[in-house]
Amino acid sequence: MTNYKKSLLAALLCAASVTFAGCDKDNGPEKPVYVPEEISTAAVNLSENGTANCYIVKPGSVASFDVAHKGNSATELTGSAASVKLVWQDAKGLVKSLFLNPETKTAYAEIAESKGNALVAVCDEAGTILWSWHLWICDYDPEKTLFTTEANASGTQWTFMDRNIGATDMNRGSFDNFGMLYQWGRKDPFPGANAFTIINDDYSYVEDGEKTLYDIDGKAISKIKDLAEFHGTIEKSIQQPATFFAMTYKTNGNVDESGNPEYEWNMPHFVKNRASARHPGSPHRDPEMRPTVPELIIHVLDRKESRYNQQPEKVWIFKIHYFSPPFALSPADAAAFASSAAFKASKRASS
Repeated sequence: MTNYKKSLLAALLCAASVTFAGCDKDNGPEKPVYVPEEISTAAVNLSENGTANCYIVKPGSVASFDVAHKGNSATELTGSAASVKLVWQDAKGLVKSLFLNPETKTAYAEIAESKGNALVAVCDEAGTILWSWHLWICDYDPEKTLFTTEANASGTQWTFMDRNIGATDMNRGSFDNFGMLYQWGRKDPFPGANAFTIINDDYSYVEDGEKTLYDIDGKAISKIKDLAEFHGTIEKSIQQPATFFAMTYKTNGNVDESGNPEYEWNMPHFVKNRASARHPGSPHRDPEMRPTVPELIIHVLDRKESRYNQQPEKVWIFKIHYFSPPFALSPADAAAFASSAAFKASKRASS
């Protein structure tokens, strides 16, 4: 082979290296670029003040957040994240693009100039969802409108936001004021309705109030009611955050006055009895059965936005039972409710 041909071959090989990994004789292969520079430099770090399962994101911004940890845990890890995906968004084009830096375990989301809600997940190499996060996209600064109750006899106070999680409209009566819906103590929300559902006697729909959800390409995805399954578990709820798990029933071995068998909810395996959760107003007939989350997972499944995830556990349990989703209270409503008999009874039950 002539020297000319050898030089040409070497040049071609070096060009190939530049294309795939870079060709730097001094420093070796260049690191791969996972996130475009204009995205990474413009990103606002949502996890700077702590990780969470729900983040408030400003419309028209670029956001980044930690995907290494589960919820607001500082120790429990999500695993080997290989990709990031949009599970759903409640408006077309709300999330313009998503990126993942698997080395820093950071996700990036480019957000349109509009309001809404989205659910973003990281997956392993097989495409299994490891964990997911709710992005609440709105022009809302909770610090400006927080309401704190007066101290009770023991000096305890509670602070509330003035709206439901996920609300994008503060006009009462607006469906966008409802915010998100939550099943059990699940961390991932379901969108609220956009109309009153009306059905016929045969359960066919006159008006379907379920919102249409979209993928990142703006294509409508399957309705949540069409994807419902039975026999939910905590593991399935994490891997399938958009799946509603229908409740099943089982006999409790007793019969009523007419001799008919009595039934109780056949709850997911992670639901356990808790003496501290015996609040009035529960839908369960048996005071020992309460849809609560065990102490070991209550922290990482906390659905509150990052700066409001340090409420005492008693308040968290209280909110599970009385608020689904957590209701927004005006200052006047909150003051009246804090002095109500139901509120006082709940505090006695949880003490």
